[in-house]
Amino acid sequence: MKKTIVLSLGGSLIVPREINTDFLKKFVSFVKKTSRRNKIIIVCGGGHTCRYYITKANKIAKLSEIKKDNIGIAAIKLNATLIHSLLPDSKLIFLEKRSKIRFNKILITGFLKHGKTSDADAVLLAHIYKTKEVINLTNVDFVYNKDPRKYKTAKPIKKLLWKDYLKIIPSFKAGIHTPFGPVASNLARKYKIKVVILKGTDIPNLENYLANKKFRGTIIK
Repeated sequence: MKKTIVLSLGGSLIVPREINTDFLKKFVSFVKKTSRRNKIIIVCGGGHTCRYYITKANKIAKLSEIKKDNIGIAAIKLNATLIHSLLPDSKLIFLEKRSKIRFNKILITGFLKHGKTSDADAVLLAHIYKTKEVINLTNVDFVYNKDPRKYKTAKPIKKLLWKDYLKIIPSFKAGIHTPFGPVASNLARKYKIKVVILKGTDIPNLENYLANKKFRGTIIK
């Protein structure tokens, strides 16, 4: 029986400022190779596109959280459609309720509910498909005890319990940027889902993790 791998793909990996063609070529190659022996579920984030649109729109008119969510959902759909277009064997479907979708190799999906995030969608899918693990591909290599972009003394953490991780990150607002969001983290804690934080651009490191070899990243459970 094939193993099901759930990937939460950060939107800022797909479009940091412009579409990251170098990363996407490597990611698509990885998915094609890995899907020969495994089933893969990909949940795309809105990333920079989402935050950019929310920031600019908010300068023109004060946006409600619902309107910010709408922008985030549109950004997720755009990124997911891009990934789907690069993977001919993939199925793209956005879910309105918790249900198990049959697919052969690659499923690109999400629930797109207000107040939820792509990370939370990945956790729900891991629970539905009974994988008990989400691999979160983001733009940092570890969870740190404080923001490494602001503090040179920030230290990487290799293993964390959910209760400790939840003390590090802020409460949820649309467009916030954390290694793994608070809504998703509370769901993962509830469903006993392990989350692995990896730097998404380091594909060999991702392959090492899947092969049970030494890797750089943080495990939260």
